[in-house]
Amino acid sequence: MTKKQLTNLQQHFLNFQILQTKESKIEYLKQQQSKLSKYNINVSNLIKAWSNNDWPHLRPKQTNPGF
Repeated sequence: MTKKQLTNLQQHFLNFQILQTKESKIEYLKQQQSKLSKYNINVSNLIKAWSNNDWPHLRPKQTNPGF
């Protein structure tokens, strides 16, 4: 598949994956926030997660949800 055949979202994904540091990923998200938001991506949550290493799947599970 050539670069021209990729959708804009796929291109964003590839661009993001190439970045090697957390800081460069955060900067990319900040620069592309308005474009990525068009895909219903909550970019501010991604920036927060990358900044604080606060990922939902890494949080301890609640023993008594709802209490």
